[in-house]
Amino acid sequence: MGVGQNAIATRLATRGELLWNYPADWTAAQAATVPVAYCTAYYSLVMRGRLRPGQRVLIHSGSGAVGLAAIAICLHRGCEVSNNGWLYINSRKYFEASNPCSLAGKACRCIFLGTRAGL
Repeated sequence: MGVGQNAIATRLATRGELLWNYPADWTAAQAATVPVAYCTAYYSLVMRGRLRPGQRVLIHSGSGAVGLAAIAICLHRGCEVSNNGWLYINSRKYFEASNPCSLAGKACRCIFLGTRAGL
């Protein structure tokens, strides 16, 4: 399994460091979902959200593929993660209001990642 330019194909030529073996008990279809989830989470958090160590991140529905990837990326980068599972009504407002920076009257950035459609 792996990633590369124009990767939606049955065959792909790419650099070796972008390829890796997947567990023997996974099907190729199951393995194909992992790079998509991690690339989506990485792009959202790191490239667009400018994720930095120590930030607070609220992840909606962290039990899905993108949510689990996002949690792993955040923890690896030393961030504080809140996962509210299925509860998503007014969660962003609650998260922002309960942010320690907001409570102390300080300015800070928080990242909110909604992994469910429609958020």
